[in-house]
Amino acid sequence: RKPIAETLREKALKAIAQDRYNAEAWQALIEEVSGWPIERARATYEMFLEVFPTSYLEWKIYVSKEMAAKNFVRAEELFQRCLLKCPRVELWRLYISYMETVKKGADDELESMEKAFEFVLLHMGIDFASGTLWQAYVSFLKGVPTADAFEEGQKVQKVRRVFQRAIVLPNNS
Repeated sequence: RKPIAETLREKALKAIAQDRYNAEAWQALIEEVSGWPIERARATYEMFLEVFPTSYLEWKIYVSKEMAAKNFVRAEELFQRCLLKCPRVELWRLYISYMETVKKGADDELESMEKAFEFVLLHMGIDFASGTLWQAYVSFLKGVPTADAFEEGQKVQKVRRVFQRAIVLPNNS
């Protein structure tokens, strides 16, 4: 027996079938699945992003859900698909958070994080809103443990170089 009233999801899907760029219907559909587990919502996010591939907010939500479910391989694949398409600082900060999560405690943690920050700043370092990315990198470098005075000196030089690169760029921080 079919319920008499259509569900919000069914109405949204019908509207999208008539006009695949119906933003109101997509918004209703995305809101509907936002509380669902990622395994159930994944197909909807994929359909949405096929139509709107540069919608950074939905990429961010989708990746965050995969990360929360500890689906790190899927999260990595999503980052590969979205980072260069969506030059938004918020999405790139999420990538840094992802790297911190997956590399925590690994033998190559420090090297991987440094490479991740350099990758992020290569692509987003000149963005007007990139100040938080630069600050996060400097904080990361300051927190790197050192064994002796020589290593401490090298760390200070590295922090100064990064700070110098950051202050020559116009940003909003």
